[in-house]
Amino acid sequence: MTSKNRRTRVTKQSFCVEITVRQFLNIEKRDDKDNNTYGLLSLLESIGCYDIEYNGHIGPNVFYSLDHEQVSEELLDVIVKAVINYAEGRKL
Repeated sequence: MTSKNRRTRVTKQSFCVEITVRQFLNIEKRDDKDNNTYGLLSLLESIGCYDIEYNGHIGPNVFYSLDHEQVSEELLDVIVKAVINYAEGRKL
């Protein structure tokens, strides 16, 4: 999408994966077990996500952004599955 007058364009899109409180607490525990390496953060970065946020102040949600050109239903599904699998302690 480009504005005719301003030469602006969409460069990124932001998303949220809604999870349960239990899943959120599992993520926090799992990250702590990894000596604060923030395993979910590293996992999502490896998929191409950035501006990743998850903490108790914003509820049981994982927020992230993708470059606009990257966005596809398939990639969004991969990200949701990665978050859920990480939260459930499954092998990645």
